[in-house]
Amino acid sequence: MLFYRKSTTLNLKASRSVLPHLLETGTLRTDSLCSFSTFLSCCKRDFSGITDVKVCFRERLRNGLVNIKKDDVVALFRSMIRSNPLPTLIDFSRLFSGIAKTKQYDLVLNLCKQMELNGIAHNTYTLNIMINCFCRSCKTCLAYSVLGKVMKLGFSPDTTTYNTLINGLCLEGKVSEAVGLVNKMVESGCQADTVTFGSIVNGICKSGDTSLALDFLRKMEESDVKADVVTYSTVIDSLCRDGCMDDAVNLLNEMETKGIRSSVVTYNSLVGGFCKAGRWDEGAKVLKDMIRRKMVPNVVTFNVLIDVCVKAGRLEKAKEFYEEMITRGVSPNTITYNSLVDGFCMQNRLGEANKMLDVMVGSNCSPDLVTFNSLLKGYCKVKRVDEAMKLFREFPERGLVANEVTYSILVQGFCQSGKVKIAEELFQEMVSCGVVPDAMTYGILLDGLCENGRLEKALEIFEDLQESKMELDVVMYTIMIEGMCKSGKVDDAWTLFCSLGLNGVKANVKTYTVMIWGLCKKGSLSEANTLLRKMEEDGNAPNDCTYNTLVRAYLRDCDLAKSAELIEEMKSCGFSADASTVKMVMDIALKKRLRDDDVDDSESECQSFEICSASSPGDCRYPENFFVPQHLTSSRVSFANEAFLAGLTSDRNLCYRETLRSGLVDIKKDDAVALFQSMVRSRPLPTVIDFNRLFGLVAKTKQYDLVLALCKQMELQGIAYDLYTLNIMINCFCRRRKLGFAFSAMGKILKLGYEPSTITFSTLINGLSLVGKVSEAVELVDRMVEMKVIPNIITLNTIVNGLCLQDRLSEAMALIDRMMANGCQPDGFTYGPVLNRMCKSGNTSSALDLLRKMESGKIKLDAAKYNVIIDSLCKDGSLDDAFSLFNQMEMKGIRADVTTYTSLIGGFCSAGRWDDGAQLLRDMIRRGITPNVVTFNALIDSFVKEGKLSEAKELYNEMITRGIDPNTITYSSLIYGLCYEKRLDEANQMLDLMVSKGWDPDIWTYNILINGYCKAKLVDDGMRLFRKMSLRGLVADTVTYSSLIQGFCQSGKLNVAKELFQEMVSQGAHPDIVTYSILMDGLCDNGELEEALEVLEKMHKCKIDPDISIYSIIIHGMCNASKVDDAWELFRSLPLKGVKPNVKTFTVMISGLCKKGSLPEANMLLRKMEEDGIAPNDCTYNTLIRAHLRGSDISTSVELIEEMKRCGFSADASTVKIVMDLLSSGELDKSFLDMLS
Repeated sequence: MLFYRKSTTLNLKASRSVLPHLLETGTLRTDSLCSFSTFLSCCKRDFSGITDVKVCFRERLRNGLVNIKKDDVVALFRSMIRSNPLPTLIDFSRLFSGIAKTKQYDLVLNLCKQMELNGIAHNTYTLNIMINCFCRSCKTCLAYSVLGKVMKLGFSPDTTTYNTLINGLCLEGKVSEAVGLVNKMVESGCQADTVTFGSIVNGICKSGDTSLALDFLRKMEESDVKADVVTYSTVIDSLCRDGCMDDAVNLLNEMETKGIRSSVVTYNSLVGGFCKAGRWDEGAKVLKDMIRRKMVPNVVTFNVLIDVCVKAGRLEKAKEFYEEMITRGVSPNTITYNSLVDGFCMQNRLGEANKMLDVMVGSNCSPDLVTFNSLLKGYCKVKRVDEAMKLFREFPERGLVANEVTYSILVQGFCQSGKVKIAEELFQEMVSCGVVPDAMTYGILLDGLCENGRLEKALEIFEDLQESKMELDVVMYTIMIEGMCKSGKVDDAWTLFCSLGLNGVKANVKTYTVMIWGLCKKGSLSEANTLLRKMEEDGNAPNDCTYNTLVRAYLRDCDLAKSAELIEEMKSCGFSADASTVKMVMDIALKKRLRDDDVDDSESECQSFEICSASSPGDCRYPENFFVPQHLTSSRVSFANEAFLAGLTSDRNLCYRETLRSGLVDIKKDDAVALFQSMVRSRPLPTVIDFNRLFGLVAKTKQYDLVLALCKQMELQGIAYDLYTLNIMINCFCRRRKLGFAFSAMGKILKLGYEPSTITFSTLINGLSLVGKVSEAVELVDRMVEMKVIPNIITLNTIVNGLCLQDRLSEAMALIDRMMANGCQPDGFTYGPVLNRMCKSGNTSSALDLLRKMESGKIKLDAAKYNVIIDSLCKDGSLDDAFSLFNQMEMKGIRADVTTYTSLIGGFCSAGRWDDGAQLLRDMIRRGITPNVVTFNALIDSFVKEGKLSEAKELYNEMITRGIDPNTITYSSLIYGLCYEKRLDEANQMLDLMVSKGWDPDIWTYNILINGYCKAKLVDDGMRLFRKMSLRGLVADTVTYSSLIQGFCQSGKLNVAKELFQEMVSQGAHPDIVTYSILMDGLCDNGELEEALEVLEKMHKCKIDPDISIYSIIIHGMCNASKVDDAWELFRSLPLKGVKPNVKTFTVMISGLCKKGSLPEANMLLRKMEEDGIAPNDCTYNTLIRAHLRGSDISTSVELIEEMKRCGFSADASTVKIVMDLLSSGELDKSFLDMLS
């Protein structure tokens, strides 16, 4: 053992108090208790550098489990249970919690069971994790069984336990049961909190019962638990959705009266609600109030406003909002662009719609199916169906799969353009591709067939529909009745009309009007008139189309009296004659079919009519958007596991195509295998295109091994690979870093006679770059050119990025020049990594030169490129150059954004140029660019480091006022400032505030606090915080342990420091140079030089090269232990070890020589120090002066004092004290003191 020299047996009293606690928490098992000597030997083994499984799994847990796959989790769990001794329950909890965050709930539950089978008992924390997993999987009954286990094991369910169950019940829509559980929770003595009630209120609102949610909110207010802004916002949003805007505003006012500040979410709901209700002025007022209160509108706010404006036909206003969000530095997202594209298409402004699509792509927002459906709809609306079809055929290249809305739009477009044959073909294609037509699609097709004289075909489809399980609505029946009437089959139409009641369908005003028109066309005016009265009896009020149809029929039949009667009735209902009716009256007058007096009467009546735009039976035609309502164009198909499994029991051929179309987002391994098996069992077998679609989608979920296994299975089924399949396989091999297999697949491409494409080569080049083989990637480009496959810009950008990652900038630039010579022009994405690497390497001037070259080469530059260099210049301290570049950027019309200003403001403040920084901040706000959390963090950090904590806190308050949520970095900076000023109580209050705002403190936050406690010598408080940190699931790092070890060393508690070092090693946290120097300094200061030397020897064995600070500590320790000769030998050996002494090393050695009495050698070392180019400091001079004074060598002391003064140094307190003592004893006169001052 190095440090821990104690008995190997535990103190009996300590074991009695500690072991039961460890057994209770699951940290130790009775069958795996090891002796303390075994534990220490494990520590020693870890310290010696031997790798251990335990260290591996702890490192993995410390690194996080983001996107960890099932197989990797299982392997990690197995390595843990094979460890000896077994990991603690905290380690297992950390594993389960990490996996639960990836939503692999079934896997967590399975591993919990395995842990239990291995004899490791659950604690409250692991049981809470299990309850959460069951609730998230909508298995609350099983969650309740775990609650029973909690009680059976003698644990008390806490608030977290109950809240998890309550949330689970609400997720399943069991709100009443959740309310009942709240009552039980209170009865058990566990207090409900804001989270409890918030879950209930949210569940009630989702069920659509806003009034009940409001009642629950009132009950909540009556209790001790106060509602927060989230709870109020939930109810306000629900009221807005119900259209109860006044109630929503009243609740907002009530909330504010209670001192609860509304958030951006609250205002978003209100603004959207008022605008949707057409109350634009009130919506604008709410928005102004929001901005007045310094709440920054976010992307959701603008999306709501833009969407409402578009749907209300106020596109110019929507564009104004779009421009406003750009000005404010709010980045539009896919939803924003979709609304605008749809708005342009609705107004037939297709050129602008396509420009907006280009802007969308340029902003790194990927257009989705909704975007392209809007464009298709726009093309079809203006009869540009061929362009729509061309766009539709580009879907596969764009990775899009058409849905029922897409096909419905196209079918309607071709029908309305008279190309009904193509519409039928599209319908057939839709069915063959597994897209299930809905009632809307069938309605469009039937209407198109009837309009184009294809009644028989329409009847055939309609009869099939009647025999199917699809529920036919009144729209479909109306279409068929109108089609029959137009084809002269009025009796058949009447029969169908009379059967509506038997079929459970109620006729509407459109159906009645169509049937009346048909009867009029047949000449059955009395039946038509009777139907008008029947219509009124059934509660269907006739509209202007109904009246005009009958009026025209009676006019044709020359029944002027009846016509006049109907005209009067129509006028009394508020309707007027349409253009067709007026034209008919005028025609009758011109042909003199009426008597002169009657003509005058009729004409006078006609003049009073308002002319409308309807015509003959088409008066009642559906609007062209009737079959594709707006809300359907924004619908999305989502992949649900339950729907997927249920679908496999139906027609397999239909099912797998439906599932492939759904996108397979986050598809699990078992589901993918089940889908593949359903495909290979289908007859006829699916095409390789279907399989490629499956493989491509699974590859997007990063399950590369699964894709490769399924490809092999497909080949075994006799389905040959095509080039697309092999490209997918190459991509998967590259992503798995298996380049050998990737090149084997490339060989197969050539063997099968395919020509490798640019995609093939680019994928391989990317794979080589991923594993750092950039030279081979460059060679592959040459091979690519030899095979006459032209590299594209993606190929070039891939290699340039790889070279930049390896800091091979010259090669990257040479490659760009070579590609330009071959006709491949670089773009902004090519040069982006080069600029980044130059700046990160500290070569800002070269980055600036490259920027100038890009400008002269007419490469499109954006703010991001300038920002990289401006930020680098700021970090270099070249603030005037940064500001100059900023001005140049603006002069070129490239608008600075929040990132630009954040870099400049941070740079000026860090350099102490506060006025310049403040001026930039004012300029930023004046231009409508909203400072974000990064801006404020940069300012707060600068103030804190300058010791201006009060100013930093003012900025924090300003953030809150502006509605910008501080994040972990903000709080950590403020905590650092408070700790630096030893205001630890306030630092802890800031930590509590941080947690209450929903921000989890990270390891950096805790390190700051622990270091603060240690600096204030409150090491026990620091230790308590350290243990608390572990309970929160955080893993201590090297900095944590180093702070604590230093704190205990400086407090004289060396044994605790050594124990912490041993714990650090055993937990897999690797000590660094700083840790070793802290420990050795503590050992030397406490007279344990031998142990310090042992640590130094261990460093050598672990191949950690000590630096000059380590050697200085050891030399100082040797001198303190009176081993000056050993110190001198070590000092002289430093050049041989490749280490150069610094001023600290020389001063320590001079001090040692002085202590030994070797003053001439000390003086010589001072001169040697100067010869080596190391200037002595005040400490060096004072050390020598004191030594010569003690040796009564006054003359040398005087020389050294004069030399010290010339160098700008002065005597320190110790030197002055010696002089004063010598003055008192009469050994010095007063003139010496004058000289010293």
